[in-house]
Amino acid sequence: MKNLLFLLFFTIYSCFAQDHPLFTDVLKIKYTLGPPSQKIKEMVFSMENHQVFGRISIPNTDLLIARKTKLSASSLRTLTSFLALAQSYENDCTEIRPKSSFSTYEITLDGKTTTLKSSCDWKSFSYDALEQKIFRSGRPKQNRKK
Repeated sequence: MKNLLFLLFFTIYSCFAQDHPLFTDVLKIKYTLGPPSQKIKEMVFSMENHQVFGRISIPNTDLLIARKTKLSASSLRTLTSFLALAQSYENDCTEIRPKSSFSTYEITLDGKTTTLKSSCDWKSFSYDALEQKIFRSGRPKQNRKK
């Protein structure tokens, strides 16, 4: 009986935790590739009225791409899973794909910045895959003229 109650509690907690972000104000995920910072990509997320909105920013400027996207439940779960994995790599990780070029993830979570190696086992969360999973449903469809 105790095991059943624990399993029920854990299932409810897991579902709740996946629909709520691990940040309260602003989250930035910056990906830098190559020395010295030849290529930089960045996503910025913020809380507005208890909802999470994201934008793809233009790094090294104060500009954001004009359109912000309200994250769907699926996108929010993806972001939360990425953050949980990143937190598990805070102290160190085993490099699975050592690269000849230097690349990092810089994650700023409510004002605290952590830099992580991109050669860790990021599962399906390469920067480009993460961006695609989070923003794919929010992008407007292109109107094609015939």
